[in-house]
Amino acid sequence: MATISSMDGLADTFGRLEAMKAQEESTRCHNYFQRSACCLHESCRKDMVIWLQQMQRALELSSETVWIATRFLDRYVSSGKGKSQEALEDRYNFQLAAIAAFYPAV
Repeated sequence: MATISSMDGLADTFGRLEAMKAQEESTRCHNYFQRSACCLHESCRKDMVIWLQQMQRALELSSETVWIATRFLDRYVSSGKGKSQEALEDRYNFQLAAIAAFYPAV
């Protein structure tokens, strides 16, 4: 039989999951390469993923690190917030955004 404290903990967990789900739905990614002002191509993203994989192997990190970093990058660049648009204006800024996304993923 579950105790009251474990039921409170379960309710808290479900509350957190619902909040995370709501946040996820409000921040969906879109194809940022389809923006008219975007001067980068899908090949730039592919190059960054390959580089992240090379770094992951060199540093002997979990392979999930690459996919987490890529998700951070995609969410940031597709958000349209802050200086995310600058990351789409040239390869250098896109590379900086990818490196910045890799750091917290590690």
